[in-house]
Amino acid sequence: MDWSCQSERNEFLSGIVADAVKLLGMAGPYVNDQRVKDAASLLEQLLLQDVDVVEGPDGDGAVIKQGTEHGRVPSVTDPEQRHGRKSASKRFTGAKASVVTDTKSGIILAADVIAGDAKDSTGALGLVEQAEKNAQTPVADTLGDCAYGSGETRQAFADAGRELNVRVPEPVRQDGHFTKKDFTIDLTAGTVTCPNGATTRQARTEADGGRVFSFGVACSDCPLRSKCTSAADGRTIHVHAQEALLQEALAKQKEPAWRRRMRERLAVENSLARLAYYGIGQARYLGHEKTRFQLTISATVANLRRVWNYAMAQERLGASATVA
Repeated sequence: MDWSCQSERNEFLSGIVADAVKLLGMAGPYVNDQRVKDAASLLEQLLLQDVDVVEGPDGDGAVIKQGTEHGRVPSVTDPEQRHGRKSASKRFTGAKASVVTDTKSGIILAADVIAGDAKDSTGALGLVEQAEKNAQTPVADTLGDCAYGSGETRQAFADAGRELNVRVPEPVRQDGHFTKKDFTIDLTAGTVTCPNGATTRQARTEADGGRVFSFGVACSDCPLRSKCTSAADGRTIHVHAQEALLQEALAKQKEPAWRRRMRERLAVENSLARLAYYGIGQARYLGHEKTRFQLTISATVANLRRVWNYAMAQERLGASATVA
C-alpha cells in the first residue's frame, strides 16, 4: 500500500477494525471465561478510543479519531498506564507516585500509585489517614502544593475535621482585564459587585454546585468595559461551590506565620528526590499493584537511609560534646 495516501491508509485500517469486530463476535460464547472477557473488553475499548466508523458508498469504513480520548489506554501490555503531564510542555505515559512525609523527620509515612491522568489530589485524604495509621499518632495538619487546593479537596478535608494548608493561586490578568479578586463576592446576600459598583444577583447554577454570575446589560455602557471584558453578553464571574473555603484560605495565606509554616513543605520535595534516586522515575513492573510494591520498597529504603544518617549525625554530635 501507499502509506502517503490517506484513502489507502483508511482502507487498511478498516480491514483491521473489521477483523477486530469479527474477533469480538467470536468471543461471545466464551463470555464466562474471565480471561477472554477481559481481553474482549480491552479490545473494545481500544477500538472506541482511537477509531471512528464512517459511512461510505461501499459500506462502513474506519478513520483515526482526532484528538486524544480521556482515559485513553496507550499500552495493551499494561492497560493501567495513562497519558499524563508534569507541566504544560512535559508529558509522560505511566502512573503517578503520591507520598505523605513527616515535615520534622523527613520520614515517608504513606505512599500510593495513582493513574497518570488523575488529579494529583486523588485519594489525598485517604493517604493522610493511612499515614496517621502507620505513624500511630494524629496528623495535626496537612501541607500541600496548589494541585491539592481544589474546592472539592478542601471540602473533603473540612468534612473530615482535618486542617489543610494549601496556597490558593492568585488569578492572573488576561489581556489586562480585571480578575475575580477585583470583584466583591457576598456569599450571604448572593451578590457580586464589579469594580464600577454594579451589583448582580443574576446567576445560573452548575452541576457541581457552583454559580456563574452575569452582569449582562450592566456592561453595555460601562466606562471600565475595555478593562473588564470583550464578551458581547458582558462579564461573568464563577463562584465555586466551596467559595467560602477558598476565601478563607486566601485570607489565611497572607499571614506571615502561614507563609513560614508552608516552607516546611520542602520536606516532601526532599522525599521525592530521594525516591527518584532509588529509581521510581521508571516503573519496573506492569500494573499499579506491582508498581505500588516498587514504590513501597523504595520508600522503605529511603526511610532506612534517613534513620541511618540521623543516627550517624547524633553519634558525631555526641563525640563532639565529649571532646569539648
